[in-house]
Amino acid sequence: MAAPLPNTRFSLCPPLYTYITFSIDVAATLKLYCGGGDDAMLRKLDGLQDHSYAGYCFYIVEPDEELAPYTVITVRPVQQGLTKPHPRKPQHARANMCIPILPTTDHPRSREPFEVSKGPLPWENCYHPTCYAFCMRAPTERRDYFQSPSAVGELSLEMMNACKEDRLYRDLLSRPGLDDDRILRILDGQEEVPDTDVPDDVSQNSMDSQANQMFLAKVPGCDKLEEDYNFTPVMRIDLVLSNVAEISDPSQLIGDLDLFQEIVQEYQLACYGSAVFPQPEPEMEVTFVGNFSEESFGSGTSGTSTEDLSSESPDSDALDLSLADESHVPSNSLAPPRKGLCLRSSSCALL
Repeated sequence: MAAPLPNTRFSLCPPLYTYITFSIDVAATLKLYCGGGDDAMLRKLDGLQDHSYAGYCFYIVEPDEELAPYTVITVRPVQQGLTKPHPRKPQHARANMCIPILPTTDHPRSREPFEVSKGPLPWENCYHPTCYAFCMRAPTERRDYFQSPSAVGELSLEMMNACKEDRLYRDLLSRPGLDDDRILRILDGQEEVPDTDVPDDVSQNSMDSQANQMFLAKVPGCDKLEEDYNFTPVMRIDLVLSNVAEISDPSQLIGDLDLFQEIVQEYQLACYGSAVFPQPEPEMEVTFVGNFSEESFGSGTSGTSTEDLSSESPDSDALDLSLADESHVPSNSLAPPRKGLCLRSSSCALL
């Protein structure tokens, strides 16, 4: 076997901690989930492919086949400025849920900046959000990543502490009677964490959202449909960051993915029906006879929630899925995933 050329770093997908830019490959994603789609879908999705984003890969799902056309990865995005509200779940994001990337140093909680090798990044005022990440399919192709910047700070103590603090922040936001001022006092050690429970409807809604999501993907070269337990679009990947003069905010990507997912759901529901999207069973009124009571019966649910690329991973966060704690990958109680698949309710993982 020939020795690798000096000063090269070839890989079939973005290596861990490597920065890339990416945009939604509308045509490839429609082919994957919707048989190529139609003109009406293309009109609804027009413009999505023009939004470019940046981030680094922090989780890779090893493909089942040696030469699979796509590799599923999770990316922690780059944003310019502090974190914007989450379009669907504003309670999951606050402006300070991020960490500055050198040479940017400003942060409301004076967090240590994130270090990038072969940096700086070619955009101004850059931060990494700690509250969400994105799961995507990257085309499997051999490319040289030697000149690509990498995230030296991903495994730093500062990054881990920031993710841990922001997970606690989001947990406290779900508890009644706690506003932001009081939560910040708790985080600063000025108050103790109150002994309160998360409302049942909050946890139940989270479980329901995970239990009712499944997508069937026709991967090129595969005879059978693959089961995806989260919407995982195909992305166009660029290694040369300077090719993208302006990046869009991750909140824009969340909205774009929500729109795309709705279109895919509508198509697959029409094609496959309740086999893909189980409908809730009607409630039944039960009459107890004799000495039996509701307490006589046990109830059981299965499922775990872990960060958030969850991300809720990667908290749903994936995606609460973040590398600071990759155990935060929500599981799905409907069926086992295919090998290595990260379970999330959408391609945006709440961390």
